[in-house]
Amino acid sequence: MTFTTPGDCSACQPHLAGLDLLDRSQAWPVPHIYVSYTTKATRNGASREYKRVLHEPVCWDEGGALWTANDIRHTPVTALLRDGYVVLLHDAPLAAHTAMQRLLDTIAVVGRTR
Repeated sequence: MTFTTPGDCSACQPHLAGLDLLDRSQAWPVPHIYVSYTTKATRNGASREYKRVLHEPVCWDEGGALWTANDIRHTPVTALLRDGYVVLLHDAPLAAHTAMQRLLDTIAVVGRTR
């Protein structure tokens, strides 16, 4: 699950673009969704912004319940959940192929440990 807010920082675009590439390449070993914290007033502008970067739909979390439940304090951040608990948080830019591969390798290691 990737938590993001529209236009919040310069790190968002490289992180989201890298995740979108991984999603489209079907390299993700687990199901993945994007979650955005917005208000109804900013949703239309945010939708246009996300469509420029992402090919996948965005889940709108207007009340911030997912943020609170997973103790998310900044964006963008990708959280790997297992049995309802966060087992990995990743917030580094994913512009380079090596950064994307490092994330996939980390997910594979975390997935093998229980």
